[in-house]
Amino acid sequence: MPIAEELTASFEKLKGTMPKVKSIADYHPDGEFSGIEAITYESVPYNDGRRTKVFAYLSVPEVKTGEKLPAVVLIHGGGGHAFACWVKMWNDLGYAAIAMDTTGYMPGKKNAGSREVSEENEWVHELTGVFAEEGYVPSPLNDGMSTSDQPMENQWMYHAISSAILAGNILRNHPCIDSDKIGVTGISWGGVICSLLLGYDQRFAFAVPVYSSGFLGEGLSDLNQIFTRPEVKMNWLAERNFDNVKLPVLWLAWNDDSAFSIQPNSLSYSATALNHANTRLSIKNLMYHSHEHGWKPEEIYAFADAQINGGDQFPQITVQPNGRKFSFPVECGKDVRITGATGYYICEPMAYSNFDKFGYGEYSFMKQSWQTIDCDVQDNRLISGVFPDTCVSYYIEIAFTLNKQELVISTVFVDQQ
Repeated sequence: MPIAEELTASFEKLKGTMPKVKSIADYHPDGEFSGIEAITYESVPYNDGRRTKVFAYLSVPEVKTGEKLPAVVLIHGGGGHAFACWVKMWNDLGYAAIAMDTTGYMPGKKNAGSREVSEENEWVHELTGVFAEEGYVPSPLNDGMSTSDQPMENQWMYHAISSAILAGNILRNHPCIDSDKIGVTGISWGGVICSLLLGYDQRFAFAVPVYSSGFLGEGLSDLNQIFTRPEVKMNWLAERNFDNVKLPVLWLAWNDDSAFSIQPNSLSYSATALNHANTRLSIKNLMYHSHEHGWKPEEIYAFADAQINGGDQFPQITVQPNGRKFSFPVECGKDVRITGATGYYICEPMAYSNFDKFGYGEYSFMKQSWQTIDCDVQDNRLISGVFPDTCVSYYIEIAFTLNKQELVISTVFVDQQ
């Protein structure tokens, strides 16, 4: 059977699987993270039969009898782990949450997930002490898709997506969680996992891939190039399953990202926007790339609340701009106000190279700098303006208020070449 068919069959089976879960009391966080539970759960085996174990932080805030909570699956990015601090952020907003380690790590210290930057020996890729169990091994490390030519059961991405499906099942089986109000978000490599996951598991109420998306082979950064390799293209292009994605998605990007250029985010929005009326694109300026920067944008939480609670949604761009002179309509709910619109443009074809930008050190960054124009906003529904003749590519950011929050959505990225 081709691996693509194996993946579909395996993930479909996993959707009906409740994994064996074990509470690890010795590693329950304390202090400000008290109440969050450290757990492990069984995930998919390697092709030689070795069973794998995943570590996660899980927290379900107390509710009144008969009430149920919304919830969210949290998928970390490269260099990250299960973050108790991320779980707490969502708990504070009234959500249950689970954050699992998609790379097989177990905590080496009690409060290992309390911050983004880990201390030495805070996480270990082995099953020792209370985590040891005969017949079990850790899930594989993030290998940058280098195992994509191996059997399905040996590929890191297969294990990562499986761990996310099973994490969602753990939430759905909790008596205090509303199984119809569970979302998912992932940052960087977690956004890659999230984007792929959506093609196989449509049970989520919302999704927010941060930085990453589908169509990664169309991007310009070094990381984007991974998705041009034949063995990766064969099975791990999220866009191949975007016709299945019928849930609302917020594609959230940084306009100057070192890891992912914005063409893939824009293409992912265009490929999924017609599948659900609430799907949106938000391209952020000066966002920067890290876990802390990736979970900071208020758009994530406002979008989740809008899907869970109903009511006014983010403004909808009903016709995308095309050409340097533009005028396009935006539909807004009765309590949504557009507060401004800014055009971001570059004057030569976008290109990436390795150099120091924003003090990050030498990484793959966009060589160009964004220029801006102010756009006209008429009657809270019409955006217009003119880019200079030197403009080669652009997008337009629309600022708005929803529930007293200042938020932004964006048009697609328009290439005038």
